[in-house]
Amino acid sequence: SSRRWIAWLDLQYFNMVLSIGEIAQMAPIASTQHVGHAARFPTARRPTMAVAAAPEIQRSSKAERSRGAAALGLGLCTMLTRTSRRKSKMARHEAAGGVVANRLEQIATTNPFLERFLQNNVSVMDQYLAMEAGRAGDFEEGVGKKVTNRLKRNMKQGHVLNRSFSHFVEGADTHMIVTLNTDIGMIVGYGADEAVQTSRELAVAQALGRLEMFHQLSEVSEALSKAKEAGHEHCEQVEETFEAFSDSIDKSSCRMKIIQPFGTTYKAMLQCNLKGMLIQGRSADCETKEEAIAAAGEDFVRKLRSSLGVNADADFAPAAWAESLKAQASQEDLDLTWFGSEEDQEILRDLLCKAEDRKAMEKALESARARQGKRLRMLESMNDEPDEELGMPSGKQVARRVYEVTPLEEEEWRRDEVKGKLPAEKIRKDISEALELHQCVIVSGGTGSGKSTQIPQYILDDFREWKAEGEVPELELKLEVGGTVEVSYAEEIKPEGEEGEEGEEGAEEKQEEEKAEEEGEEEEEREKVYGPPEWYTCEILEVNEDGTQIGVKYHEGEDEEWEVDVAERVRPAPPYWMRQKPSILVTQPRRLAATALAERVSYERFAEPGGEIGYAVRGDSVRANCDTGTITYCTTGVLLKRLISNPMLIGLNVVILDEVHDRGLMTDFALILLKGVMEKRNDLRVVLMSATLDVTTFVNYLPGAKVVEVPSGTRFPVEEIHLEDEFFESINQSKRLLAQEAENRKQEGLDREGKEHDFALASEEEVRQKVASLLEADEDISALWTSHSEKFYSGRAPDDVDADDLRFFLTKMGDAGKEDDEEEASDQISLEMLKAQVTEMTSYSDVLQVAWKAFSEGKDEFTNKDYLDFLEQQNFTPFQGGRASWEMIESVPWWGAENPRNNMRPILDVAEATICSVYSELLEVQEDDEVGVGSILVFLPGWAEISELANRLEAQTNEHAEKLWVVKVHSSVDKEEQKQAFEPADEGKVKVVLSTTIAESSVTINDARIVIDTGLIREATYDAQQRLSAMDTVWACQSNAVQRKGRAGRVRSGKVYRLYSRELFKALPWRPAPEMQRCNLAGTCLQTISLGRDPRVFLAMAPDPPQVQAMEAAMAELTAIDAIEDGAPPLMTPLGSMISRFPLQPMYGRALVLGTLFDIPETTAALILLGDRGVFSASIERANDVLEKKKSFCTYSDGLASLRAFMEFEKIYRERGWATAERWCEHFMVNYYRCVQLSKQKYQLLLDVQRSGILDAAELEGMDPNQWFAENMENWGEEGEEGEEGEEGEGGEEGEGEEASEEVEVSEEVVESFQESSGGMFEAGEDAQVSDEEWIAEVHKDNEEVPNEALLIGIFTSADPQNLAKLSGSNTSEMLATSAGQAAMASRSVNARETVEAPSWWHYCDQRMITGRSQISAVSQLQPWQVAVFGGLRAREEEDFQLDGWINLKSTPELTGLVKAVRKEVMDAITWLAIAAYSDKIATGMVARSKGLFGLLGQIFMKEEVDQENLDFLKSWKVHEL
Repeated sequence: SSRRWIAWLDLQYFNMVLSIGEIAQMAPIASTQHVGHAARFPTARRPTMAVAAAPEIQRSSKAERSRGAAALGLGLCTMLTRTSRRKSKMARHEAAGGVVANRLEQIATTNPFLERFLQNNVSVMDQYLAMEAGRAGDFEEGVGKKVTNRLKRNMKQGHVLNRSFSHFVEGADTHMIVTLNTDIGMIVGYGADEAVQTSRELAVAQALGRLEMFHQLSEVSEALSKAKEAGHEHCEQVEETFEAFSDSIDKSSCRMKIIQPFGTTYKAMLQCNLKGMLIQGRSADCETKEEAIAAAGEDFVRKLRSSLGVNADADFAPAAWAESLKAQASQEDLDLTWFGSEEDQEILRDLLCKAEDRKAMEKALESARARQGKRLRMLESMNDEPDEELGMPSGKQVARRVYEVTPLEEEEWRRDEVKGKLPAEKIRKDISEALELHQCVIVSGGTGSGKSTQIPQYILDDFREWKAEGEVPELELKLEVGGTVEVSYAEEIKPEGEEGEEGEEGAEEKQEEEKAEEEGEEEEEREKVYGPPEWYTCEILEVNEDGTQIGVKYHEGEDEEWEVDVAERVRPAPPYWMRQKPSILVTQPRRLAATALAERVSYERFAEPGGEIGYAVRGDSVRANCDTGTITYCTTGVLLKRLISNPMLIGLNVVILDEVHDRGLMTDFALILLKGVMEKRNDLRVVLMSATLDVTTFVNYLPGAKVVEVPSGTRFPVEEIHLEDEFFESINQSKRLLAQEAENRKQEGLDREGKEHDFALASEEEVRQKVASLLEADEDISALWTSHSEKFYSGRAPDDVDADDLRFFLTKMGDAGKEDDEEEASDQISLEMLKAQVTEMTSYSDVLQVAWKAFSEGKDEFTNKDYLDFLEQQNFTPFQGGRASWEMIESVPWWGAENPRNNMRPILDVAEATICSVYSELLEVQEDDEVGVGSILVFLPGWAEISELANRLEAQTNEHAEKLWVVKVHSSVDKEEQKQAFEPADEGKVKVVLSTTIAESSVTINDARIVIDTGLIREATYDAQQRLSAMDTVWACQSNAVQRKGRAGRVRSGKVYRLYSRELFKALPWRPAPEMQRCNLAGTCLQTISLGRDPRVFLAMAPDPPQVQAMEAAMAELTAIDAIEDGAPPLMTPLGSMISRFPLQPMYGRALVLGTLFDIPETTAALILLGDRGVFSASIERANDVLEKKKSFCTYSDGLASLRAFMEFEKIYRERGWATAERWCEHFMVNYYRCVQLSKQKYQLLLDVQRSGILDAAELEGMDPNQWFAENMENWGEEGEEGEEGEEGEGGEEGEGEEASEEVEVSEEVVESFQESSGGMFEAGEDAQVSDEEWIAEVHKDNEEVPNEALLIGIFTSADPQNLAKLSGSNTSEMLATSAGQAAMASRSVNARETVEAPSWWHYCDQRMITGRSQISAVSQLQPWQVAVFGGLRAREEEDFQLDGWINLKSTPELTGLVKAVRKEVMDAITWLAIAAYSDKIATGMVARSKGLFGLLGQIFMKEEVDQENLDFLKSWKVHEL
C-alpha cells in the first residue's frame, strides 16, 4: 500500500484506438508539454488510481495493475480520482487497478497497438516507480539558489528546452516532480521536503545531476576512450573518424550529451558539424554510461555514411571519406573564350561600360526605387485596417450568431437520400451552438462522416441573424448621400376572400381604391389596406435641404423611391456585419476536391453550381450568388490570395479549413493570418475539420476553440489484411517484400513504436474541480482567469464557461499554476537558436561575414546577449521559431528509394495480383442489391505507378482485363475522366480506381468496398543548405493508413489489403511533419513581407515553426535576387512586389520577368512549368522506349526535349484537333493530359503576367486552349456539312451535316458525339486510311528547334542558378562536380552515357541519392557564356569573378568586365520593368532602352545579324534625356 502509481498515455496509440468518449471514460487527463507526468499519490492516504464510468469493480493482481498503468503509454498522464472512503485502502487500491486492467484488456482484443505496448513497455514504468525522492541531506547546504541559476542557464543555452512541475502534499512533506525536456529525451527529478520551495529545488538538483555535457572535442574524445576501455570496440571507429575529419570538423560544434531519464538507465547523443552538415548520433536506453556513449558513436558513424552517400555495407574507410568530402568542396574554373565576336564585344563595351553613363543610370535607378518604395508602403497601409463604416465588432463587443436547427421535414431543398443519413447529422445542433459565440470550432470526425458536404450546409441553413452584445455603441442616424439607412415599407394586403376576384364587382372595387388614393385617406383607413411595415436597407441618393425627406435605392431589387419621410420611415442601419447573410468559404487542399464537392452539394440541393453553391480554383471558378447566403469551395491557395488582397476578409463571415491534418504550407500560413483577423473581427467564424486531427495542437494555438467530435469509424466493419497474412502467401513477390522490409526496419532502427507527441484531454468534472481549487488557492491565478475571461468569455465565471474553454485555460497556465519566472523563461531565445541564425546569415553574405569577424574578434565564447547585440547592430530580427508545439519528425524512408525503377516492380506485382484475386468477390452480388458491385480503390505513390499499373491491368495479355474498368485519379488526368471515379461500372465489370493521397480524404469514392494500400506516398523535401527540393518516396504515416482504411466500409463491410507488415505499421510516426518544416520558404517569406510582416516574427507564430536554417536560406535567396531588402523589418523591392503575385517560387518568377524582357514570354512560361517532370511518359517498364522518343526531340537538353514536344503538341491540337493530338501523344509516349493541363496553366500564368502590367494583352491572342477546342468544334461542324451523304464519321449522321454546321453553342452532347466519331479516324488497324508514319512525318521533324533556344536555356538556368555542374571528362557517365559534391547523371536523361567535348557545363533541376550515390536529373548542357551571364545565385566581383563560392571565371580582364556589366544590366533591367508597371515615366523610358539592348544581346548570343536600326537607337539614347 505504500507504492506510488502513475498512468502514462501515448498520443499515437490513444488517438488511434479510443474515441474521445472512451478517453473520458478511461480517466481524466491533464497535460504538460512534450512528456507529461502526474502527481505521484502514495496509497497510504489516498487510492492510487480510479477509472470513471466503469460498469463494475473487479479485483486484480498487483502485476496486472502495474501492466495496466504502464500500458496507457508515454506522453500524457492521467489524474487520479477518489473513490468511496468507506472501502478499505487495499480494496480501493485493487479495485482501481482492476478497472484499468479490465478496460485495457477489452480494447487490446481488437487493437494490436495496445497488445504490443502491454508486452514491451512495463520497464519504463518500473524505472519510474523505483525513483526515490531527493532529501535535504542528499545535497550540500545552500544548493537552492545555485541549482535555480543553473537551471536558468541551461535553458538559456538550449541544453534544457523546457521544464514542468507537479506536486502533492502528504503529511508535513510536499512531494515535487520536475520534468526537464532535452533534445534527446526527458529527465525526471523527485524531491520531498516540508518547504515547497526546498522540495522544488531538490527535484531540480536531482534532475540536473542526471544531465552531463561535454562541449570540447578533447572532452568528447576522453569519454570515447573510457567507453573503449570498458570493452566497447565501436568507439575506436569513432575516434578514427574524428581523426580523419579533423580538418573538416567545426570543433566548436562538437559536443556530447548524456542523460539519465529516471536515474537508472542512460541515453547519449554525439554531434558535430562537418562542412555545414550537422551529424548527430543517438543511443537508446542503455544500462551503463559507456554503453550509451558507444551506441551514440556507432549511430554517429552510420549517419555520417548516409550524409556522405556511402553505402551501409561499404568498408569502413574514414580517410577516403574525408578526401571525398574535400574533393566535393574543390574549386572549378569556368573558361570563357567566346562572348560574341570582337566587333560585338566592342559594341557592348560602348553601350554598357562608360563610367559616366553607369553612374547616371545608377542614380536614376536609386531615385526610382525610392519612389516605388513609397508607393508600396502607401498600398500596404491601405489594407491594414477595415473601413470604419463597416463597423466590424472588436474589443468587448460580442457578435452572437443566432441559430435555429431546421427540422428535416421542412428542408424541401435537400434530397431525401442524404437528409439524416450521415453521422454528421448527429452534431448539427452542436455545430451551430458552438458557432453562436465561439470564433473557432474544431471538428474531428472519421472519414465518410459527411463533414465536408453536410456541415457547411448546416451552417448556412440554420443561421437566423446576427446580434451585437456587450459594449454596443448606440446607432446614429447620418443623412449623407451614399450612406446607408433602413427604410420601412408596408406591403399592400387585400381583404381575405377578395384576392384574385374578377368581374364587375372587382373592377368597381379597384376604381374605388384608386379614387380613395387620389383623395388621400386618413392613416387609420390606410392601415386597413396595408400590413405592418418591414425594414429594408437602402442607399441614400438625395437629401433635401432641411433633412426631412430623402431619396433612396433599395439594396434588394435596386428599386428607387423619392421623398421618403425621415421622421416616419427612416432609422439608422445596423453595421454591415449584422446585415450580412452567411458567406461561407470552404477550403480543400486539392483542385479536384473543391470542384467535386461543389458539384455534390449542389446536387444534394437540387441545383447546379452558381446559385447558393460555387467553387473557385486557379483558372476555373463558378461564383456563388444568392440573397440568402452562399457556400464557396476553393483551394487553400485561393483563400490565401483573398487574405492578401482583402486582409480583413470583408464579405466573408465563415471560413472552413478542411483536411487540416495535411498541415500543408499554405494551410499553416492561412492559420497564422486567420488568427490575426479573428482578433480584429469578432464576427468571423473559423472551423477546422479533419478525420485524423491533432486536437491539442490547434486548441493550444487558437485560444478558446470549441471541440466538436463527429461519431467516428467506418459505417460498416473493415477487415485489415497485412502482408504477412495467409492471403498473401500464394503471391510470389510478397515474401521478397517482407524480407526487404524487415531488413530496412533493422537498418533504420524501426523495431519500436512510432514517435509521438503530447495530447491533452480531461473529463469535465475534473477540469472544473481543478480550476476551482486553483482560483481559490492562488491570487495570481485568479487574476489570470479574470483577464482571460474578459478577453474570451465576456467576464463570465468558470461555472458559466464550457469545459473545453477551461481546458484551454489550464493548458495555458500549466498544472502547477502560474510561475513567476515562467514567462521570462519562455521568452528566452536559446543560445543554439541564435548561434544557428548568425551562422546561417554569415554563410550567405560576405558583408555579414566581415561584420561578424570584426564583432567576434578577441572572443572565445558568446552569450545570448552577444548574438542579440550583433543582430541588432546589423538591423536584423532574431528568429524565435524554437517554440514548436511538437517535435519535428522525419518520415520513414522507403527501402527501395535508391533504385525505384527496379524496387517498385515487386510492389506493383503484388498490387496487380491482389486486384486480380479479389475482384471476383465483388461480382458475387444479389440482383436486388441496392449497393451494386462496388469498386476497388488502390493507393499508389505517384503518376508513374498509376500509369504503369493501369497499363498492366488493361493489357491484352491480362486475362482479367475484360472484367476490369480502370479509372485514374491524379492531377495529370483530365477533369472529365476523373469524374468517372464516381460513376458505377458497366454490368459484369468491376471499377478499379488508381489514386494517390487525393482519395484519402479530399475525394470520396462512395462505392469503394476494397482498398489496396501500398503504404507509399510522395513527400516534398528541401535541403536548405544546398537549396535543393525533391519529391521523395517514403512510407505513409499511420494517419494516412487510417484514412485509407476508412475509404472502405462506407456502403457495406469491406477489406483493406496493406502491402506492408503490422510491425512496420506500428513503427511509423502518427503523422508527417508539417510542410512548413520541409520546404523552400522563399515564396512564403515573400508573401509575408508583401503583407508588411517580418517573416522571422510572423512564421515563428505558426503552430509548428520552421527551422532557422530554412528561414535564413529563404531570406538570403530573396536578397540575392533583389526581391527584398533584408532588415528589421525586411522591405519589398519593386521586383519582389511583382513576382509575389505570380504562382511561382520567387526565382522562377524572376526568370519569367526576364523572359518577358527578352520578348519570349510564352516559351519561357512553358519551360518553367515543365520543370523537372517534363511531358513524357513516366512508365517504368518502357523507360528505354521513352528515352528514345525523347531523344528524337533533343539530344543535349531534357528541358528542351519536353519543350519542343509540348510546343509541337499545341500546334497539332490547334490545327488538327484533340483526337490527332492524342494519337500523336500515344506515338511519342507523351502524357496527353499533362500537356492539356500545361496549356491551361501556361495561359493562366501569362494572364497573371499581363495583369502585372509588363505584357500586352495582344500577345496572348490565340493562346487560350478553351478557344482552340471551341474552334475544333466549329471546324468539325463545317466538315460534317461537306461530308458525303449517307456516311457516318466526322460529319455525324446522314443528312445532318447542315444542321451541324449551324450549331454555334458547344453542348455536352456535341462534344461526346465529336469524341466518338473523331476517335475512329486514328484507330490502329486495317481501316486506317493514313498510316501513322505518313501523318506523323508531316507534323514532326527530329530535333526541330523552337525560337531562341540558347537564350531560353540561359533564362531557365537563372531560375535555379545554383544548380550547376561541371564534367571534366568527355563521357557523361563520369562523375560531375556540383556545389553539393560529386554527382552522376541520371540514366533517364537524354545526356546519359554520351560523349561530349571536355570540359563541359550543365544545368540540372533535381539532385537526390539513388543507388547509394548522388544523381542529377532534368539536365541541359550549357555554353560558358550562359553560365557567366545567368548562373550563380551569388556573384563575388570585388577581386576575381566567382559564382557561389566555387566557380571561378577565367578570362581576359576586358571580357570579365564585360560579363560583369551584362549581369548588372540584366539585374537593373528587371527592376526597371517592375517599376514601369506602376506607370513610372522615367522607368518606362528605361524599359524601352532595356528591351532594345536585350534584343541586341539575343542577336549576339544567337549569332544572328545585328539589327542596325535598333543599334542606332541604342547609340543615340542618352541618360540625360530622362
